[in-house]
Amino acid sequence: MSRPNVVPHKRANQFLAPARAYRAPIAAASFTDDGVHVTLEDGTVGVGSCLGCYDTPCMLVPETDFGPESPLRGFPGSQSTEVCPTDAISWAANKQSATVDPASCIGCGLCAARCPYGAIMLDGTGTAVVQVDDRDKICIVAEGRASAHPNAERQGILGRSSPKLDGLLSIIATLPDSKAAQFVRNVLAACFVPSRMRRRGDQNLRMDGVFQLSSGQLGPLEIELGNEVLESLRRLLEDVAVLHIRYGLDLADIKPLSVILELPNTRSEYYRLVGDIKKVTGLEFHTVTLGILISLMWQFATVDGLDNGLFLVEEQQNNLWNAMSKKWPTLARLRMPSGVYAPGREAG
Repeated sequence: MSRPNVVPHKRANQFLAPARAYRAPIAAASFTDDGVHVTLEDGTVGVGSCLGCYDTPCMLVPETDFGPESPLRGFPGSQSTEVCPTDAISWAANKQSATVDPASCIGCGLCAARCPYGAIMLDGTGTAVVQVDDRDKICIVAEGRASAHPNAERQGILGRSSPKLDGLLSIIATLPDSKAAQFVRNVLAACFVPSRMRRRGDQNLRMDGVFQLSSGQLGPLEIELGNEVLESLRRLLEDVAVLHIRYGLDLADIKPLSVILELPNTRSEYYRLVGDIKKVTGLEFHTVTLGILISLMWQFATVDGLDNGLFLVEEQQNNLWNAMSKKWPTLARLRMPSGVYAPGREAG
């Protein structure tokens, strides 16, 4: 599965079209402190502006992002399509552009990461803002039917010094389980990792979700945003058994992934248990914090494989940043709460 070159529509509706269009297809978007500067294929440069996309990728996740398609297409995933975890983004009253309610926005950046045209950014307070004014006159009235959105090259950081960042992770951790799982799914999709989260209430399949990378690697994922991080490893063991027996996956092809709020302290049994599982089964259980996923999304990184120690923690190596900085040399280490990149505290 290769990285897509278009953002697919949620649905094809021949009677609807965007309100506006750029004078030429967008080629790149650069996120800066004073706005998102877009470069068009004809060389024109200007500040991005909302085009009123009829399929609203900033609000809805297309069903094609729900993957993986094979060999886990039978996984009974949730079909919820909402992007924003707090419903802060919606159509403006004139139905020509999107708008964000600053009182509801928690500054996660999902809508900005999903906008194909560089029209949404995080302002100085960490709140998502939709640029509506075409101040550089690079827009025209849209003509004809809507076409697939281009996948423009994007550079910069959505919110390097967002004041809301310190409290964002704890807010996500307090969301209902289904909303938190949906948030993780949407962040993974923004990093080009299709995943499918289980339907809540389904008693036949207990794992939180499954994912598949462009490398072909796939596996189960468990989300634990509380203190039961050891339990997430135990659940992943069960998940591996289900994927191996019920779905016929070879054990060597399964990459279990635990999504947690913060790394446990260095004396935690978590790291020893990861090592014990590897010794007994030969499987490497991967771990990523929610803050790291957000950091990757904010910097438009593509997660295409779990190799060379990426998201792997053990007793002698529990610093996630080391492998990340090797895979993405230009990646900035954002100001994150303690425990996101490396264990933040020692046991008392």
